[in-house]
Amino acid sequence: MPSIISISNKTWFFDICSLSAIGIAFYLLFLGSYPLFTPDEGRYAEIALNMAVSGDYITPRMNGTIFLDKPILHFWLQAFAIRLFGAKEWAVRLFPALFGMIGILMTYICGRHLFDRRTGLLSAIVLATTPLYFGGAHYANLDLEVAVLISCSLLAFIVAVNKAYHPYFLIISYAAAGFALLAKGLIGIVFPFMIVGIWTIFLWRWEILKKTHLLPGVFLILLIAAPWYLLAQEANPQFLHYFFIGQQIIRYLSGAVFNNQMPFWFFLPVILIGFLPWTFFLLHTLLKLSHHSINLFLVLWITIIFVFFSIPHSKLVGYILPIFPPLALLVGNYFSKTWGETKRLLFTTCASISILFLLLLTLNANKLNRTTTKPLALQLKEIIQPGDMVATYFRYFQDIPFYLGQHVKIAANWDAPIIKQNDNWLREFWNSLSFQNSNNQLINEAEFWQLWRDNKRIFVFVAINRLDQFQLHTKNYFVVGQYNNIFLISNKNAVGT
Repeated sequence: MPSIISISNKTWFFDICSLSAIGIAFYLLFLGSYPLFTPDEGRYAEIALNMAVSGDYITPRMNGTIFLDKPILHFWLQAFAIRLFGAKEWAVRLFPALFGMIGILMTYICGRHLFDRRTGLLSAIVLATTPLYFGGAHYANLDLEVAVLISCSLLAFIVAVNKAYHPYFLIISYAAAGFALLAKGLIGIVFPFMIVGIWTIFLWRWEILKKTHLLPGVFLILLIAAPWYLLAQEANPQFLHYFFIGQQIIRYLSGAVFNNQMPFWFFLPVILIGFLPWTFFLLHTLLKLSHHSINLFLVLWITIIFVFFSIPHSKLVGYILPIFPPLALLVGNYFSKTWGETKRLLFTTCASISILFLLLLTLNANKLNRTTTKPLALQLKEIIQPGDMVATYFRYFQDIPFYLGQHVKIAANWDAPIIKQNDNWLREFWNSLSFQNSNNQLINEAEFWQLWRDNKRIFVFVAINRLDQFQLHTKNYFVVGQYNNIFLISNKNAVGT
């Protein structure tokens, strides 16, 4: 049976080792140089920490509250990193960065198989130096991992077809789709099957489907993803309906009740900015494309995902990441075919400027994070005593439980009908009541003020825009600390009892 790459070919080994070494330096060294961004990084890191501490790897929990809006893979990976290295920022960002490197290596391998060695190398460098892809690899949420898994599935498939249906690549393709289903849900399999299906129709080559071992492939996908979904349903009745119907299908078809309402053209500037500096070569690349089945596959991949995510009103920047590997391959192949002294200088200059800019951005990322509670949480951790209570007042700061190492009370009007109409942190907690009868962490305003007046010492995080509301109820409080627009307040002297 032929191997994926020829071990005897030293250039394969040299290229992969070189790209890996560059990736380690470029993608791993500064993962812990800035606090967690909220809401996503704080939320997901705290869920993973809770999972690592509790040992419950079936039902994710956010501040002790059941959270079933997302599948499990990202939380498993983060929890694994926390178990190995502790609750550190770089640990919870480790797997997004590793996935970023996997995507770069896969782009090289497939670019070399589909075109030539130079295309593979240039495409990998293009992908690695785009701001949105680099940023996704340095941000602890699901988007980059999902994008890489979908891309690995599609890249492995097209290489398998190009290599006489190579069995190793087919296995990689189906396995990646299975893990994508476990990472994000339906799009993990919808995109690979939709893109391959439409490409097959365009080519009118139905033998492709016959030679890709579809039934064993679907079995492999289900073998990877189905066990957790079934276990989660057993532990949380109605989960499958809530997740697939409510969070996947209805969320896509009815964006009016979800956040991040954006116009249809939203992803155009995201791509133009997020793909810099290579954006300047996209138009020329597309105009110079040859009529080749591989180019058709890459263009369909880009177009289908772009249109798919542009249709719903609710849009997030990271959704478009799956089109970056095919864009990188097209641009890399364009440079490879026109390679010469001028193009070499142009490519090297663009890559160098991008690397310098991204490193400077990473080293200064802490200055961009205005909503972190890390300084206040670490300050509180030094003075908090057994029996003290920690709360937030009408705003939840998702990184507090991670940095503080404990759950917090969340004061809000939990009976307000408007909660069901908004897609925010309030609704995330409110949704959890479908899976648990009560939640001791959620308290209404009257309960909060009753606790405030008791003998127990309370520390409460208050955003500056809620301070006037807070002061309507009491003027007697101690300011323990302030960071940007967040106050840490107590009902008793912080050094007293």
